[in-house]
Amino acid sequence: MRSESEALRRVEQRALILVRALTGFYLAVGAFACSTFTGLLASALETIGIQWGLTLLTEVALAFATIGVLSIAVAAALLVRETWIAYVGLIIEVQTAGSGRTIEGMET
Repeated sequence: MRSESEALRRVEQRALILVRALTGFYLAVGAFACSTFTGLLASALETIGIQWGLTLLTEVALAFATIGVLSIAVAAALLVRETWIAYVGLIIEVQTAGSGRTIEGMET
């Protein structure tokens, strides 16, 4: 009974991590879209000769791009964590089944 509750806990933990990772990827997409739009706006203003606010718009575009890159990095790290949880769960299931099979290169 305990192994079933531990397995359920691992599945719940993995689901929460996956939701957070997807949220990070969605944030990255939005941030990159905002960065692109802000950069295009700054270019358009410069093209028509308006110099007011170009530095600010460029800084905002860079900030959005930075948020996008960091969001992807965090989401990728979360996916690595989720993969390890799944891998350890697989090892535990193989050992619990007593099949005599092992997974090479991994100890629990």
